[in-house]
Amino acid sequence: MSDFVKIPYAGLVRILGTRPFLTLGEKMIGFNVPIFVLHRFACTSLGINGHDPIFVRWALEYLRRKKFNFVSVEDVVKCLRGECTLPSRPVAVSVDDGFWDQAAVGARLFAEFDCPATYFVTTGFINKENWFWGSKVEFLLDQCDYRNTSRLHLDLDNSKEWPLRREVLEDEMIRALKLKSLDCINSTLNDWARELDVELPEEAPDKFAPASWASLRDLQKRGMKIGPHTYSHPILSRQNSNESRDEIARSASDLSNRLGQYSNVFCYPVGRAEDFGLREQRFAEDHGFLGAVSAIPGSVDWSCRRQLFSIPRFGFPNTKKDLIQYASWIEAVKSRFRS
Repeated sequence: MSDFVKIPYAGLVRILGTRPFLTLGEKMIGFNVPIFVLHRFACTSLGINGHDPIFVRWALEYLRRKKFNFVSVEDVVKCLRGECTLPSRPVAVSVDDGFWDQAAVGARLFAEFDCPATYFVTTGFINKENWFWGSKVEFLLDQCDYRNTSRLHLDLDNSKEWPLRREVLEDEMIRALKLKSLDCINSTLNDWARELDVELPEEAPDKFAPASWASLRDLQKRGMKIGPHTYSHPILSRQNSNESRDEIARSASDLSNRLGQYSNVFCYPVGRAEDFGLREQRFAEDHGFLGAVSAIPGSVDWSCRRQLFSIPRFGFPNTKKDLIQYASWIEAVKSRFRS
């Protein structure tokens, strides 16, 4: 029954995404501006699961062919503030964290289609002074003897085969860390490393390595934007006030010192509604940012300026149907029905 439902819906979305319906829908409904966010790009030689560069290129080409206009995240924020106007059918693209593959693969794709993607980078990671706790979980599971995972005392079904059990275990470990402050996260990771008989290196291995400051400057030369994403990627709502404020300010200071200019929009780590609050929004505004983006799904609603420091974004879609829906007026209609 589920397959029967999905097939006609996908076909309907494709029809509504054709030019006559795009034009008609925009005139009748209008539509909010989508900001897409990408993370890693797939690299089989290093075992990186991520966005397929072939599909990303197809998606960018499709949007360009359908007369969508690529704008920067800062352009969207300035328009929301009433400081500028945007072209018709605007779409913004962002990339979070600052991994090497994002610069090496993404830059080529975005430059080909004159897409001013905004790279939100964690500056301590770029400095090679820390690396992501999510990557450390993945590293531990890459390196461990799977039989040792029972020592972690997590409530899991150990009867499942390892590839499936590993996926569930990784999700559970990440979920547990998201409830902790950064100091507790690092302490827990060290405990897990001891239980699994795996040594965590000080610097990120090749699979999890950062982009360099030189590659970020090259991104800027190719029309991309660089924005702050904290210094060490904590869950800001789990830090005390001074720590949260300092993480925000330090990342901006690092970008100013190393790049000179940067996008004046902040990006919350992880970015769920529970990962930041009014305190973090106030810190970002007090620091002088024009706005801040989250990972809360949705498109930018022009009638809602209170979104300025909690701007929603869509995860970059993996299917044509989702791309058409999120980029067009179709999602705006669905959001109104959901509301």
